Amino acid sequence: MYRDRDFDPKGDLPANEAALMQDLELDALRANLCGGIFTHYKREEDTSMRSGKLDEELSRMSSIVDKMTPTSILLLNESFASTNEREGSEIARQLVQALLETGINPSYSPTV
Repeated sequence: MYRDRDFDPKGDLPANEAALMQDLELDALRANLCGGIFTHYKREEDTSMRSGKLDEELSRMSSIVDKMTPTSILLLNESFASTNEREGSEIARQLVQALLETGINPSYSPTV
């Protein structure tokens, strides 16, 4: 719903997203969110990238984390898939550990 962009819980939603929030009865949740909803999803390769895909992922994650507060929600899907499984898992483990230590609860979407 908010793929690759920040969500301001106090701002107005586009009509289709507002309708979805209402249909799912998420208005109360949205009203009580203070820190926002952030997403970090896998992106396809872009010819305008100035560095490698992993560097781009790490840079995006850094800018997201800088904006978060303990009341923020972070949704992740296939984050760090641009590297091998072992390295990606270690980066994700360190990220989750650091977020939990600051009171932020990240949520990974499982990939089948």
